[in-house]
Amino acid sequence: MMKEIKTDNLWATPIWRTRIEEVNNEKLIQFILDEQVTTPKGIQKSNNGGWHSRQDLYKDIELSELCEMIVIVCSKLLPFTKGIQFRQMWAMINKKNDWNAIHQHGTYEISGGYYLRVPEDSGKIVFQDPCPLRNNYLINQFVVGGECKWYEPKEHDLMFWPAYLNHFVEPSKSDEDRIMISFDLDINV
Repeated sequence: MMKEIKTDNLWATPIWRTRIEEVNNEKLIQFILDEQVTTPKGIQKSNNGGWHSRQDLYKDIELSELCEMIVIVCSKLLPFTKGIQFRQMWAMINKKNDWNAIHQHGTYEISGGYYLRVPEDSGKIVFQDPCPLRNNYLINQFVVGGECKWYEPKEHDLMFWPAYLNHFVEPSKSDEDRIMISFDLDINV
């Protein structure tokens, strides 16, 4: 008779998700739109089209409430932490047909995004399996779940993931702007 089959899921890659509805999204959206007026060209990173703000938004008083919530959630996820430092924070506005190429933030520990405005069909965020060798095996499709995982965020969603994780944003098919704030954190243990 066969004995119990035990499974050890080694080297899992977490994606943490929650909602923080206490943050005033409309106030943050107005702040971001004002930033866009100040620097209409923005920064070119992974964005193909779209507007990318400066990367030190965590220093602005207008984002202090959001930063506090991010620290609270991160502290609950990782209770062993002795400190959380924002290293970068920026806003993204994607219009119709704008998208973000595959990239990662590997020089930091945790990356994340907070979603302010997410119209229907404005582009899913897609994460890629961080183990490239695994993608060559059929077992990846049936046991692990495939090479990519798609998430369709909603307004007020907050997501965290290991900074080394490759991800991209699909092209927006919406006539409305998709507005979000991304960030990178380092953790003291």
